Amino acid sequence: MAKSINLETSHSPNPAVDPNPASTLMKESEWLLQTVVENLNDGVVITDLQDQVLYVNSRLAKLVGCSVGEMVGKPAHHFFHAIEGWFDFQGTSQEDQPFYGWKEGQLRRKDGRKFWAEVNATLLCDATGEATGTLITVKDITERKWLEEYLRLLESVVVNANEIVMISQTEDAIEDPLSLRIIYVNDAFSRTTGYSSGEAIGKTALVLLGEKTSIAEIARIRSTLSAFEPVRAEVILYRKNGSHFWVDVNMVPIRNEQGHVTHFVSVMREVTERKIVEEQLRRNAFHDSLTGLPNRLLFMERLSQTVARANDEPAYRFALLFLDLDRFKVINDSLGHMIGDQLLIAIARRLEACLSKNDTVARLGGDEFTILLENIQSDNDATKVAERVQQALATPFNLNGHEVFTSASIGITLSSTDFDRPEDLLRGADIAMYRAKAQGKACHEVFDTDMHTHVVALMQLENDLRRAVERQDFELYYQPIVALATGRIMGFEALVRWQHPEQGIISPAKFVPIAEETGLIIPLGQWVLREACRQLKRWQDEFSPEPPLTISVNLSSRQFSQPSLINQIRQILTDTG
Repeated sequence: MAKSINLETSHSPNPAVDPNPASTLMKESEWLLQTVVENLNDGVVITDLQDQVLYVNSRLAKLVGCSVGEMVGKPAHHFFHAIEGWFDFQGTSQEDQPFYGWKEGQLRRKDGRKFWAEVNATLLCDATGEATGTLITVKDITERKWLEEYLRLLESVVVNANEIVMISQTEDAIEDPLSLRIIYVNDAFSRTTGYSSGEAIGKTALVLLGEKTSIAEIARIRSTLSAFEPVRAEVILYRKNGSHFWVDVNMVPIRNEQGHVTHFVSVMREVTERKIVEEQLRRNAFHDSLTGLPNRLLFMERLSQTVARANDEPAYRFALLFLDLDRFKVINDSLGHMIGDQLLIAIARRLEACLSKNDTVARLGGDEFTILLENIQSDNDATKVAERVQQALATPFNLNGHEVFTSASIGITLSSTDFDRPEDLLRGADIAMYRAKAQGKACHEVFDTDMHTHVVALMQLENDLRRAVERQDFELYYQPIVALATGRIMGFEALVRWQHPEQGIISPAKFVPIAEETGLIIPLGQWVLREACRQLKRWQDEFSPEPPLTISVNLSSRQFSQPSLINQIRQILTDTG
């Protein structure tokens, strides 16, 4: 029967009373050995050649879930239950020899629970070299195996992720976080950039930058990472073949247990398609869909920026041109809207050709265009551009076989005008444009304050005219129509005058154009016709002239456009008798 090794009965010797120094030294060595073995983190078991347990430390007993007393003297394989026949401590190899060496596997405890173990079996021999048993150490590596599996899963996630993952390693001193050496890239990195893992590792992130990469955004990323702070950005990067793509990148510093930054991890998601859609939406929001020119929104934004610059730089000059095509409605109505649209597109191209790259031409809507001339040297530069535009438009357009002639009335507002709001500048150019249109086709006018005063006065006059029509603040004057042969009065021409409460009598030449433009001529004309007929009836009743008197009333072209004009006249004649 095997004899157990009893390390537990050894005690530290007292050299002062022990007459045998050699024995004392041996006992002391045994005591030291016991202390070391009992305090190992690994389990230790010693067996004889028949697999009987001669010694087991408390750590090993705890690992398998038994007491030391239960194990000593028993076959070792009773206490080590390999899973799925992975190994037996005293199993045989191909040479039919006991197993010695190192293995990893799962074992079962006495209660059936599994744990991962690293087992090392060493043959024990006596002084003559004769084999006497086996020394087996068992290390519990369950936590390490869990960590390895966790890391394997993480690596699988990273390797197979759709997002680009790049890891850079820090150096002793970080001058530029983007110049750090790349130590890892995943498959998505290679698929997206065209750089294989071998090509990328050892290089820096700078290899991905190019001319379209935002310098300002890269500077922000550098600054943030240099402070060891995470940063998120959207930037343009470049593939190996030179093409570029957009990424949403999230870069974070990784710290060790001492709190020192050792790595930077970059997770990038390609967002090229989203950026294309965003750019298209942005362009649609700020550009005219027909001509491709900037629209009112973008033009006013640029005008605001220009005004702000002029306020900061007193010497900075600019000019605003407002263009309205002459007789565009006639072209649209006669040749159709398709030809009209083609004409607008062709005009847009000619206007662009008249300007420098720093200037802006926009379509506000309909047949209205605006031009912003920046950093002009003198006010004459604006009128020269207006003349150049007129010359460009003077050449006829050939549209689907139709030769189309057009011109534009142009109003100009200069930065020297005492306006500091973009909308005021645009309004001034609009006022000047209408003044130019009144001068005839293909004219241009420069806005001045007198124009604004005149427009304000006309607006006030229009408001007063509306109230006058409601209150019928008008008088009719009758100019006799005389027969030259007899000197006899044959009738009268009714002439309307406006009795303004503040300005007195206002001539028709001043208020009739406003009435025609606003449509007030319709109710005003009806009032004149009714009053003239009523007065003629009174004269007929009072004087009974023979032949009867006649009355002449001036009608506006706007009145003739009314389908009910004949019925209105008939009704007035009936009502007045």
